[in-house]
Amino acid sequence: MNIAQSKIGELWIDFCKKVNEVPTEATLFLQSKADKSSNRKRADALKNILENKARITNLIDFFEPTLELNAIDYGIEISDADFEKYDVFNAKNELIKSLNPLQRDAFRKVVKYGPVSMLKGPPGTGKTEFISTLAHYLYDKLNVGNILIVSQSHEAVNTSVERIRKQCLKHNTELSIARISNKESAVSNELKDVYTGSIITSQKELFKSNLRERVIALSNELALDTDYLSDLYTIRVDVLNHLRSAYQSIDQDDIEQKFSFSLDEYKQSFTSAMNKLKAKFYANQDYMKQLEACIYEKNISVLNQLNKIDTITFIALNQYHGVSNEEGLKAKALINIALDYEPLIESQNANYESFLVKTRQLVCGTCVGVGQQSIGIANQVFDWVIIDEAARSIPSELAIAMQSGTRILLVGDQNQLPPLYSSEHKKALAKQLGISKDDVEIKLQSDFGRIFDSYYGHQASAELLTQYRMSPSIGNLVSTCFYEGKLETAVIDSRVESAEGVRLKRVVPDIYQSNIATELNATVTWVDTGNAEHFTLEKGSSIYNPHEIDQIIDFLKRVDQDKSLLQRLMPSLNSIKEPAIGVICTYAEQKNRLRKAFALSDVSNELRSIVRIDTVDSYQGKENQIIILSVTRNDSSMFPAFLQSPNRVNVALSRAMDRLVIFGAEEMWQGVNKDMPLGRVLTYIKDRTEQSLEYQRINKRSKHKKVQVDSPNRKKNRKKTIVEGV
Repeated sequence: MNIAQSKIGELWIDFCKKVNEVPTEATLFLQSKADKSSNRKRADALKNILENKARITNLIDFFEPTLELNAIDYGIEISDADFEKYDVFNAKNELIKSLNPLQRDAFRKVVKYGPVSMLKGPPGTGKTEFISTLAHYLYDKLNVGNILIVSQSHEAVNTSVERIRKQCLKHNTELSIARISNKESAVSNELKDVYTGSIITSQKELFKSNLRERVIALSNELALDTDYLSDLYTIRVDVLNHLRSAYQSIDQDDIEQKFSFSLDEYKQSFTSAMNKLKAKFYANQDYMKQLEACIYEKNISVLNQLNKIDTITFIALNQYHGVSNEEGLKAKALINIALDYEPLIESQNANYESFLVKTRQLVCGTCVGVGQQSIGIANQVFDWVIIDEAARSIPSELAIAMQSGTRILLVGDQNQLPPLYSSEHKKALAKQLGISKDDVEIKLQSDFGRIFDSYYGHQASAELLTQYRMSPSIGNLVSTCFYEGKLETAVIDSRVESAEGVRLKRVVPDIYQSNIATELNATVTWVDTGNAEHFTLEKGSSIYNPHEIDQIIDFLKRVDQDKSLLQRLMPSLNSIKEPAIGVICTYAEQKNRLRKAFALSDVSNELRSIVRIDTVDSYQGKENQIIILSVTRNDSSMFPAFLQSPNRVNVALSRAMDRLVIFGAEEMWQGVNKDMPLGRVLTYIKDRTEQSLEYQRINKRSKHKKVQVDSPNRKKNRKKTIVEGV
């Protein structure tokens, strides 16, 4: 595809052999080389599993819910003493963190039963801590040789491996790591030293730098003086070979036609090399005459000139050191053999990454990234394969890593974001199944979800059901609306030791009471933006809501005006890595327009530095002290579209730690939509508004009128909430 000439309405393709075979009105699908490579990796992995070539026999059967397979009992028993090894103590030797009973039960189950195990981890339940502890236990107690850890995102991989590394350092457990990625920028700073690209580059340079010493070390075996070998190596490599490399880099047409930059560079190298040779053999008059004659000889090619200089210099060096030509030829052959290794180590077929993957204890990368051809993942064997964010991965992404594991652990949560399929994929499925594209997105289930709820899954799956991220009011809302009330919030008033385990407590700061940004006075707030204005369709199926954008910008401006609140939200005054305020949009166009409106708004740089605006799909795994949800959809026909799926709504709400503010039209989520996810959320808030200080509703149907629907018994000073944090 000729990108320079292509434009709207015109697609320019170079070297198209079958252009006449493309029918008029046909649809062309463009595929990048990267996509083609990704598709090939996934197709090959699926084929291996379907043809029963995976390390686990009949692996495909474990993902068929109708089969009543029995899990293997590996007979591995884990004592409480084993868990106590991972207790954390403060400076006073007081226990401040340990695995709670549910985490211990889950740990025992995923280790004991397999070969495919599942761990469901809702938001804030400590999945990363669980994975790091499990990995160390496998190395330390079960003497596992190697583990492959993958995830759909680079960030999740980096976080998990960093935590595993810290766990191993803490317990003085040796751990060799290979971090795989095509992009060094995707690798966190903490893992740069184990990035395969860095390892390979440093080893190549080390080999080259040690080559001279390796050659000189053989001087005794050849009965040659070390100074002679050193000089011969210098002249052969630093002078003559350097000249040959410079010559080979020149466009040969340039030599005949014009003086290009590369030719000028060669001439400079040639002059420098000749000066070195003249300095070395200045006293040898015969050599100097031969060299000058060779330099100014006419009708001789550059390559022949270099060969001639090589020959006369070799003879002069032998004379200088009193070495016979026969001995010199042996030394020259030795250096040539050594130099032959250089192109080998630079070769694309050297398979360094494959070697690293075979020799490192912990190999990590993204689901598709580890499928690089240079790695040959299908030919590798891993004692354990751990796949994080497994519920969000499509089957072919899971297949790449799973084909190589003798035991597999899938970590995920089918109640959060579903697998991401391409638009073309969903259209094809919708056509084949005779349903709408929106229905396809809702009905597509992850392999993780299917296996978790199967006959086999009940034997080999476990859940983490105590969350430490969200304040109780937010946590209870999420639990009731999306987890059937099973997700519990760990709340403690002080450091206690109980059957529930002990954890570091996180105190929700008492900073949110504001006379300006009143939306933050309650833990959970629904701002009713009314039905006066509906959403606007833009760019195909993406929509935006101007009224909600105005209301959110107005709210952010008022946060900016409350300087006391703003200063206490700044990063220097808290330990949260993510920005303090996250604005989550359910539609991409809403995100784009909200970002633009925020960029043009008159707010301080301090506020800009603590606000992140993004879509739901990019937010899984993130957390913010304050989450603002822009529902956007306000349809006069009351059609909920993909917001009838609970997964995205769950992800959006469960990112909040201290405060949750929802901007949306209440009427949209009442009546016919009251049983939809957002309808259940609205009902939950409405039912508690009159009884609890933690919930409030604000009416902003009119841009110039604000009515707060609130309890008359609401107290001015609210209690400080203390929440456990991981």
